[in-house]
Amino acid sequence: MFLHQTTQDNPSSLRLRSSSIEKSRNYTERKLSSSPSLEDRHRGPCFPDWQTFHYGCQTFLEAFVNVSCLSEFKNLQSLDLGFNNLTSLEGLKLCMNLKWLSVVQNKLQLLKGIEGLIKLTVLNSGKNKLKSMDEVSGLVNLRALILNDNDIVSICKLDKMKELNTLVLSRNPISGIVQSLAKINSSQKY
Repeated sequence: MFLHQTTQDNPSSLRLRSSSIEKSRNYTERKLSSSPSLEDRHRGPCFPDWQTFHYGCQTFLEAFVNVSCLSEFKNLQSLDLGFNNLTSLEGLKLCMNLKWLSVVQNKLQLLKGIEGLIKLTVLNSGKNKLKSMDEVSGLVNLRALILNDNDIVSICKLDKMKELNTLVLSRNPISGIVQSLAKINSSQKY
């Protein structure tokens, strides 16, 4: 596993894929011990300041099912947790600065844990096992909501989401269009 570390105090991104961690812009490489768990590794001196965290490698992360270790990342703005085995997002409650979140292709049945992430502008939770989208109804700053390939049967009230301009609900067994869709701004696309 390799850590690519920027020389800046507040880096803009962190990526963990294919057994590597990478931070963008002006990085230097240093080898990490493979023995500590992610929970131990993230406690390093610069980790809590990282703004972007990508975590998605099926072979290395087969057991990654719990995001509670990410609660200390208070400055995260962008988080990619796609292609893991996540069943809960409860550990993200304290990541209040998140603006972009991808949890595509996991095992999520609920989005519980993101209700308070009011700075979110993009949420991609496609290819999960979601039966409902109720947890997103209070995310008033969402601009893009991507929930394709789930088991959603009804659409929650979206009329509070004045910024929403992209809604993807394809390949869901939705039984009807609710009243709130009719009230949404006509400049929004679906």
